[in-house]
Amino acid sequence: MIDSGSPRNAPAEAMHGLIALDGTPPSEILRRGREQVRQYGGRVVHGDVVSAESAAPSADGDLRFTVTLADGRRITARRVLVATGLKDVLPEVPGLAKHWGHSVVHCPYCHGWEVRDEPIGILATGPASIGPALLFRQLTEDLTYFTHGTDLDEDTRARFAARGIRVIDTPVTEIVDDADGALAGVRLADGQVVARRVLAVVPQMQARTQGLEGLGLPVQDLPNVGRALASGPDGTTEVPGVWVAGNVTDPVAQVGASAAAGALAGIDINKKLAIADTDAALQGIAEGSPQGPQKDLESRKSQPVTCSSHGQSSDSARPPRPPQELLMPYLANTPVEKMTRPYARRWWALLVLCLSLLITVMANTSLIVAAPT
Repeated sequence: MIDSGSPRNAPAEAMHGLIALDGTPPSEILRRGREQVRQYGGRVVHGDVVSAESAAPSADGDLRFTVTLADGRRITARRVLVATGLKDVLPEVPGLAKHWGHSVVHCPYCHGWEVRDEPIGILATGPASIGPALLFRQLTEDLTYFTHGTDLDEDTRARFAARGIRVIDTPVTEIVDDADGALAGVRLADGQVVARRVLAVVPQMQARTQGLEGLGLPVQDLPNVGRALASGPDGTTEVPGVWVAGNVTDPVAQVGASAAAGALAGIDINKKLAIADTDAALQGIAEGSPQGPQKDLESRKSQPVTCSSHGQSSDSARPPRPPQELLMPYLANTPVEKMTRPYARRWWALLVLCLSLLITVMANTSLIVAAPT
């Protein structure tokens, strides 16, 4: 797991919307997630990706990718899961950015309960701000909509009036703080200050794709939302061997939805790797090399799979298992609870749980997950 350590939700004090973990600080989610990845034999690599691209296939024709980090390290992978999240682009209003994630919020389902009954302002960025205004109105009776240069038709104005939402068309010039540095209101172009304790803003959401250009992943423009990587079922992309999950492909997904997408991608990756392993084993037999399957399987048991949380191989004292025993759980479609063989069980747990569910639960932290070489 390659982690740059710059998750989207870092400014927030707590994560919401995920049962049993509601109210947990994002930093704590990251800590737990990294720890659990390591417990399953996963390896967490801290760094920034500067390039990722397809590499020459293996001797048996399996896919390979090369990921290069800013410090020059290079990682070879069989499959890649991109979960880099997105960047929120805020309006250029002086004083706004420093309150982001605290008294400047964007999602009523992520932060709404925490700001209920406060004087709230909607700083409009376009048509996408209209819906949130109606949602935040459910949380407070004191709601002001600042059009800030955006159009608002008469029908919408009538709907706002029916709900008691005040509309101000004078542009906002800056955010005003109180003596303690807390958000106190907004200053308008005519000099008037409108007292507010909370501002809701719909930012432009831009998928984090820096360093991924070499993969050739298609990007799609989402009206009134931003840009994201295109994906199909289970996070598949048009590029064989590359999956995407979380806000990098679904900008409006909350943590729970992103985690679910990561789990589906992990399952699909695991299935594809199992098929590739079986194809390689059959190829080895067809070529008349009895040791072919065993040698291939052993070569695929890389550090992310065999290293324990203590940094030592947990399989070091175990004799090699015959290929048919390693492959049988996949060939027979054995249910997870019956996959008792350690190697098969770790593959399943590592790829499905660690490399996707736990990683995407980190609220779309900036990272790329590479399957074992």
